[in-house]
Amino acid sequence: FVSFSIVVYFILPEIGSLYTWEGVSSNRLSGLARHPNIMGPLSAFMSCLAFWSYKQKWISPKLFITAFAIGTLGVILTQSRTSILALLCAYGVFWLFSDPKRRSLTPLAALALLILGSIFFVPDFFLSLAERSDATDLLSGRGYVWDFSFDLIKDSPVFGYGYNSTFYIFQDYSELLSSFVGGYIFPH
Repeated sequence: FVSFSIVVYFILPEIGSLYTWEGVSSNRLSGLARHPNIMGPLSAFMSCLAFWSYKQKWISPKLFITAFAIGTLGVILTQSRTSILALLCAYGVFWLFSDPKRRSLTPLAALALLILGSIFFVPDFFLSLAERSDATDLLSGRGYVWDFSFDLIKDSPVFGYGYNSTFYIFQDYSELLSSFVGGYIFPH
């Protein structure tokens, strides 16, 4: 699936790439999963599965290199930050636990991750809080979209509005939402 999606991405970019609402290609691999945030975890899982299978001696070195390279390439092409971070963490865990002598480093590795997370993520979080004028909108406009979504659920909790209707409902109320978030944003 991942291999075929990468081939489609290069041969038929209009199918294999994510397109914005304006119809412009974003050059992010969406593949047959149709979204990079789905394709990224699938690719990361492929890399991890290849690594684990090789360590268990279930696959040959050639198959490992091929599957690992395809999975890693898929993660990179999706540009999914969460998948890239998760894959790097998985590589670290594999490395840490592949040798019994390294397992004793687990508390040190956890402390290092905590410090790195504090350095890279906490200042950005507090800076983003300080830059926002409205405390109810801490997630770049998503708070308003979620509130609107919950109101829709309250109005029709049992039967909903029909398959794939959210896109059309949000378009109908795009003027209302644009006053809060600066334009139509489809919830995902």
